[in-house]
Amino acid sequence: SDIIANTKNLTAITVATGNTRYTAFGNCLVDKEDGVLIAGCKNSTIPTDGSVKKIGSFAFAGCSGLTSVVIPTSVTEISDYAFADCTLAGVTLSEGLITIGIFAFEGCTALKALTIPASVKYIRMFAFDRCDALADVAFGQTTGWTLSSSSVVPALSNNTKGNAAMIRSYN
Repeated sequence: SDIIANTKNLTAITVATGNTRYTAFGNCLVDKEDGVLIAGCKNSTIPTDGSVKKIGSFAFAGCSGLTSVVIPTSVTEISDYAFADCTLAGVTLSEGLITIGIFAFEGCTALKALTIPASVKYIRMFAFDRCDALADVAFGQTTGWTLSSSSVVPALSNNTKGNAAMIRSYN
């Protein structure tokens, strides 16, 4: 549900007192019913109280002032396009994250390094497309990954498009 589109110029997010469905915490709009962070802005800090289970599609897309983000341990999924075309230079992914969606970090051209936690099982197609500066990727779990015809992250091959998916299988 695209309640807020184009968060590029947002500086603060608030919710009316008494709203039973949504809450604003750390300049993030969160759906209380399903724990989805719907929208953020350049001044956002993702809540670490366990209320956020998923970063929603397009939640931070195009947010030009957001330079770093910490994904808390309660978040299991970063949805499609969640941070697309942001000015992120630093991303901390915490243990507990399972899925990184299609185009999740696409166009984050300032992002240079990233650690994929051992808990991640799925990195969807184009997750890091156009992240041209991304040259240092560390995997918490280095075995069991299945790679498509080309790499999802430029650091893994000569393909700088980052247009494949990776899946880690478990026995």
